[in-house]
Amino acid sequence: MLHEKYIEMLFEGKRFWDLRRHRMLDRLNGMRKYGVMAMTVQGRTYDQVTSEDFQNAQSYKLLPEDFGYSIEELITTGPKEMVMLDSYYFFPIQLSHIDRNPNLEQNAGWGGTFNPEL
Repeated sequence: MLHEKYIEMLFEGKRFWDLRRHRMLDRLNGMRKYGVMAMTVQGRTYDQVTSEDFQNAQSYKLLPEDFGYSIEELITTGPKEMVMLDSYYFFPIQLSHIDRNPNLEQNAGWGGTFNPEL
């Protein structure tokens, strides 16, 4: 069942929230993030588009084969592998809420002492 949910939610932007709900964020540890870089006509990147390319696009003369795509790693500086900490299961309480109610304590893992797992 979990594998079916993985396939179903893959491109819906809900995979992180589902893993968080089931306390399975550790499955993301060690993974790297990749994205698709679209190339325009003749391999030019989006910032090298010419006025001719723009006119061809407006007149629907560009075809799918006029474009190319490459897989690029998204994180280019710092650690490249993801690490999902246990503190990600519980978000911090907003400072404005704590200011309004001094009885609130910040969650552990976010600079506070309250253990939300009680």
